[in-house]
Amino acid sequence: MHFDAVRANPALIGNHAALPGVTFVIPCKGRLLHLHESAPRILRQRTSRAFNVVVVDYGDPDGCFEWVTCQKHPQLSVLRVRDDVGEFNLSRARNCGACVAAYDLIAFVDADALLSEEWLDQAVAPILSRRAVVTIPDWPSPACGICVVKRSDFHQVRGFDESLQGWGHEDIDFIQRLRELGAVARFDSSLIQMIQHSEDLRVRFYANKKRTQSHADNAAQASNRTEPVNPLRYGVGEFDMFQSIDV
Repeated sequence: MHFDAVRANPALIGNHAALPGVTFVIPCKGRLLHLHESAPRILRQRTSRAFNVVVVDYGDPDGCFEWVTCQKHPQLSVLRVRDDVGEFNLSRARNCGACVAAYDLIAFVDADALLSEEWLDQAVAPILSRRAVVTIPDWPSPACGICVVKRSDFHQVRGFDESLQGWGHEDIDFIQRLRELGAVARFDSSLIQMIQHSEDLRVRFYANKKRTQSHADNAAQASNRTEPVNPLRYGVGEFDMFQSIDV
């Protein structure tokens, strides 16, 4: 095996012919130790569907880009965003990964989420049967940092809102806009185990360290939106991408 490096506009990379399967998108900034646990769990999914994993290194100080390249796994790749990464923008990180998705379905998964081996088939079933446009965990909270959506529907709503700054609500806003296209289905959250960590880690790379206030500010901004989401562009910028290729 060897690695090929690509530097280009992710919107262009994502334009090749669609393949049946799922692309996992995992943003990472200061979560390399979590990724050590979560990435192998994803790669052990019991499914007959094709899938790959794109880790998005958004200025990660721990070097997740280098870690992924050393794994030499044909289903595991990494995108390193090179511009405007001082403060974490989770929406942009997810959009960058989604814009290089190779498959028809996109699964957004946080680096601290440990998925059971049966998770994928259960999570995509409502979408494949056309009962829903997006699936989320059956948690009491509507927060949905973990979700599955068709690539076409992701682009129809223009992805996550990159203008939302700090922690919180970007995922709720994304799902609310998808509701305009169809139903939201919930999968069994017992198939997910979250890695426990400090509250400080959640806001480490945000200017506003007050989670409640940040969430409220984003919710207010989204509810008062007067123009389309990401009116100019989304998921673009300067980046490097590495993926393992069998030879």
